Amino acid sequence: MRRLAWLLSACAAATAQGPTKPGPRAETFQALAERAAKAREEGRLEDAIRGYRQALQRRPSWAEGLWYLSATLYELDRYAEARVPLRRLLALEPKAGPVHALLGLCLYQTGDYELALAHLRQARALGFGGNAQLERVSLYHLALLLTRHEHFEESLRVIATLAQQGVDSPALIEAAGLAALRRPLLPPEAPPADRELIRLAGKAAYAVGARRPEEAEQAFRTLLQSYPNAPNVHYLYASFLLSSKPEEAVKELERELERSPDHLPALVALALELQRQGRPAEGLSYARRAAAAYPNSFAAQNALGRLLVETGALAEGIAALERARALAPDSLQTRFALASAYARAGRKEEAERERQAFLRLRRLAEESVRPQ
Repeated sequence: MRRLAWLLSACAAATAQGPTKPGPRAETFQALAERAAKAREEGRLEDAIRGYRQALQRRPSWAEGLWYLSATLYELDRYAEARVPLRRLLALEPKAGPVHALLGLCLYQTGDYELALAHLRQARALGFGGNAQLERVSLYHLALLLTRHEHFEESLRVIATLAQQGVDSPALIEAAGLAALRRPLLPPEAPPADRELIRLAGKAAYAVGARRPEEAEQAFRTLLQSYPNAPNVHYLYASFLLSSKPEEAVKELERELERSPDHLPALVALALELQRQGRPAEGLSYARRAAAAYPNSFAAQNALGRLLVETGALAEGIAALERARALAPDSLQTRFALASAYARAGRKEEAERERQAFLRLRRLAEESVRPQ
C-alpha cells in the first residue's frame, strides 16, 4: 500500500522543530538531512531511512526527522521499528495528534490493541492536523478497537462520524455490523457463516449514522426478514425506533428479551423508556432484573436507582445511585440523578456536591469535543 504521501502531509502539524543555522557540525547534519529528504522524495525509501537515522545521531531531538523516519518505516510495513522514533517524538511533542495517530496505527498492526486504542483515542481528542485521510484511517481503526473492547455505542458514534463525512466502503460496513451486533471481534475473526448477517446489520447501522432514516428503515426490514432470531437484531432495531416510534421500540425490546431474558442493554433501555412514558412501576421490574443479573453494571444500578426514586423508594434509590457512581464516577446522568435524589431527601450539602460534580464533568466533556 502507498500511504506515505498522506502521512507526510501531517508533518507540519506534528512537528515544529527543524534544522538550525549551519555551523561546523550543523553543516554535516544539514547535508545528512538534505540527503535523506532527497531519497525520500525520489522514492528511495531504504536510503531515506539510513539518512534520517544518521542525521538523528547528530541531532537526536530533530522532530521533523523523527516524523519522516517513522512515516517511512510505516510505509514499508515496518511497524515495530516505527514505534521507536514515534515514542521519541511524543516525548518532544506530547500533544501532537498526528503522532498519536500514527503510533496507534503501528500498535494496531503489531497486535498491541490496548495501547493502540489509547493512542487513537488521544489522537481523536487532539485532532489530526487537518489531514483528512489520516483522520479517516485512524477513526476506522479506532472503531474496530472500540468494538473489540466492547465499547459498542462509542464505536457506532465513531462510525457515524465517518458516515457523515461520506466515507463508505465494505470494510466500514463490516465494522458497523460488528459493533451493531455487539460482537467484540476484529473483522478477520468474524465467522464466515455470519458474513451476510454482519453486512446487513452494518448497512442498517451505517444508514442510521449517516442520518438517512428511510434507507435505515428499509435496511432494518431486510435484516429482520432474513435473521429474525439473531442475537441483538431486535435490540438494534429498537434503538433506531426509540426517538421516533417509542411504542414500537418497546415491542422490539420485548422481542429481544423473549430470546435473551438477561439481555442487559435491552433491560436497561426498556426500564428507562417505560419511565419516560410515565410507567415507572413497569420499568422498575426490568431495572430490578438488570441489577439482579448484573450487580456490578453501572447501567443497571443507574437505571434501578432512577426508577426507585421515581416510584418513591428514595433511600433504596439513593443507595443504587451511589453504587452506580462508584462504578462510573464520571457519569453525568448519575451525578444529576443523585443531586436530585439528595435534594428530595433534604440532604442539601450532598445535593450541592453532586450538582457541582455534574457541572464540572459537563464542562470537561464539552472541552473534550471542542475542535482543537
